[in-house]
Amino acid sequence: MATRRPWAIDIAAVIALALIYVATAQLGNCVHAASLNAVLLWAPTGIGLGAASIFGNRIAPGIAIGAGLSVAILGRPIASSL
Repeated sequence: MATRRPWAIDIAAVIALALIYVATAQLGNCVHAASLNAVLLWAPTGIGLGAASIFGNRIAPGIAIGAGLSVAILGRPIASSL
C-alpha cells in the first residue's frame, strides 16, 4: 500500500505554487507593459501545468489561488481568472 504524504506538505506546496504563480504573473505583466504588445508566452501557465503533472490534482488550489490573486492585484474582477 502506498503511503500518503502529510497534509502539511500539501498545504505548503499549494501556498508556494500560488506565490510563484503570482510572482511570475507580475513579471509577465511588467514585460507586457514595457513592450505594449501581447505576451507571447505566459510563464504562470507553464509553471501551473508542470506542477500539476508532477504533484497531481492536489496542487490545483494553488493554481486557482495564484490566478485569482494575480488578477485581483491588477484590479480586475477575480471571476475573470476562471
